[in-house]
Amino acid sequence: MFTYKAIDLDINKDDINLITKEIKSIPEKHWFFNEYRNCDIVRLYDKGFTWTEAGKLCTHLIDVYNKKIKPNLSKKGKIHILKTRKGNSIPTHIDCKQNEIPEFHQKFRLALTGKLSNLYFLDKNNNKVYAPNYHTYILNGGHPHGLDPAEEKLTICLGSPWKGEDNYDNELYTMNVSFPKLKTEWIQW
Repeated sequence: MFTYKAIDLDINKDDINLITKEIKSIPEKHWFFNEYRNCDIVRLYDKGFTWTEAGKLCTHLIDVYNKKIKPNLSKKGKIHILKTRKGNSIPTHIDCKQNEIPEFHQKFRLALTGKLSNLYFLDKNNNKVYAPNYHTYILNGGHPHGLDPAEEKLTICLGSPWKGEDNYDNELYTMNVSFPKLKTEWIQW
């Protein structure tokens, strides 16, 4: 079990720039505000494993997903974008149900814009331990984490029903953080 693992999927700067341009062009009608995470969200690939109307606007993302992300996954997962507004934070939270902890809940992330090092995990003493500067990574969604305020940040998120892989041949860096005692305000359900 790990807290954070950076992986290399050969997603380059040109890919990131093109995907970012597509995401920024998605009409506002597709976005909704999520109070729990204090950010805007758009769904791109839904639970039926079809691209949504907003997702179909992101042709380069679909290409990158099919060629570089999907081949590394043993199962499909829903895909959405988190947009953290400039100056906003994402409060400490977990990305799974309380009764699923301490199970391991891997979540794929591709940070498109914004400061990479403002993602944090809480340790056993509730101290923030910051993630390193990698665009493509897997995190344990059951470990309390959040995002400090900075410039606008766009992050591609892939999760359930995909729950992760047993190992990653393309691993760059792994971080393990001690686990804090859970607080009810970190749990959405």
